[in-house]
Amino acid sequence: MVSAQPQDEQPLVVVNPSSWDFGTLIDTDAPVVKEFVIQNRSKQTIELFAMPTTCGCTVVKPEPSVMEPGQSSQVRVVFMPKGMHDVIQWEVKLALTPPLPNQSYVLISLKANVLLDAIISQPVINFKGFKRGNGSPVVLWLACYKQPDFKLEQVEFDAPGFDIAWKELPEVTGFYPGPQRGYRIDVAPKLDIPYGRNDGTIILRTTIKGNETIKIPVFAYVNGDITAIPDYIRFGNITPGTKYTKRLALSQNEFKKFTIRQVKTSIPWISAQIQPVLDHYYYLHLQADCPTDAEAGEFRGKCIVETDCPTHPEVVVYFQGFIKK
Repeated sequence: MVSAQPQDEQPLVVVNPSSWDFGTLIDTDAPVVKEFVIQNRSKQTIELFAMPTTCGCTVVKPEPSVMEPGQSSQVRVVFMPKGMHDVIQWEVKLALTPPLPNQSYVLISLKANVLLDAIISQPVINFKGFKRGNGSPVVLWLACYKQPDFKLEQVEFDAPGFDIAWKELPEVTGFYPGPQRGYRIDVAPKLDIPYGRNDGTIILRTTIKGNETIKIPVFAYVNGDITAIPDYIRFGNITPGTKYTKRLALSQNEFKKFTIRQVKTSIPWISAQIQPVLDHYYYLHLQADCPTDAEAGEFRGKCIVETDCPTHPEVVVYFQGFIKK
């Protein structure tokens, strides 16, 4: 409850209650509120200052913030459970000004068990950047307390660089209102996952009414020995019959010499020119020579750079743009 005083001395500024358990909450935007009473038993005027909380999910407001001797203050604590998961514990600290000889602040200990009111544990999987062979697996959890007898009938995944496995379990945790039957879905990068961007979508086929098809985007970037900056080219809006050029840089991360053998693109009217800068560094100029009869709308493709680097023989850079009408 209170710190910074000798054990044989009682604090003069006390809070009641000194701790609070919000219990089981749902992961929503709806705030929960608890009010505490702080009493000034000292003989001097004390001002309360709410310090930043350890979780950043709590708003603390003492009213009044200034307490005369013998006076009390109501401390309103507002907790936002959205984004919090499982059992969390944190503290609210109110500094005393001026500090008393045996006390400089008051602590309120808080606890909550925040559970998902959802079907899937996370709507998006983002592996971010990792080196090939070092990607950590991600676990998805599936549950539905409103339809406890549901079935996961099929799992589809259109990204070849990943392995996926799933199984039914008699009990999964983290979902409202508590442990329940569900499914575990493991997604792991393969040891030979392609370098660069790897995107895909997991599709879950279930018997949950209203959620028969659940789509989960998957994103990952696999770091290799050669880096392309940027790794994604946006041509923007282009006009048929005109030329547009974008430049990217290719470099060997350990400053080792490498050679670009050839560059291929998936769209015939987009070509590439190689400009050596150093023996480990190149510029690549992508030129879009849009034909006059090009069909209006979005275009997407990729540029494949073949190198003599044995550990990174192929660098793929994706591009995108729009052809004006």
